[in-house]
Amino acid sequence: MTANTTETETRSVQGTDLAPTEDASVPSTVAQPDETAVPSTAVSDEQTGPESGTEPEGSEPPAASANAEAARYRTRLRETEAERDRLAAMVETLQRAEVARLASQHLAQGTDLLEYGMVGLDALIGEDGRVDPDQVGLATATLLAERPGLGKAPVPKGPTLGRHYTNMTGSRGGGPTWGDVLRS
Repeated sequence: MTANTTETETRSVQGTDLAPTEDASVPSTVAQPDETAVPSTAVSDEQTGPESGTEPEGSEPPAASANAEAARYRTRLRETEAERDRLAAMVETLQRAEVARLASQHLAQGTDLLEYGMVGLDALIGEDGRVDPDQVGLATATLLAERPGLGKAPVPKGPTLGRHYTNMTGSRGGGPTWGDVLRS
């Protein structure tokens, strides 16, 4: 552009010239295209695609987009595997709790079956993935045969369960009471 048109601005929008804004003190000139304007690189839809070898602006080359897609799938796979592992751990915890509950019917501590019973959790799980009560019963009986001290202590039965007072002979009353001792 020339020095005469410094006050006259020519605006170019993608190669189309607009009418210049005029100042009364500057003579009218023909608008020149801006030398700094970049020519339009618009590509029609017919020219894009795999046959033409050009891609629309903003799209990645096929190799890069395939790599990006593979990376997305790998990320999703890792997330899915982490979720699977978390759920498997939760199921195993619930199965161990069920084995301990069933074993506690005969053992003082139900968790002793898996700890001392020399049997794994897999041996106590049925084909359907549920805890098999019969297998737990067999493993508990085997453990109690080997280590009877792990069983539940027998519940004492008799007249001295704290329901009433008995003297040393086992009969009610008949002996001296604290009242009798204090009166004498």
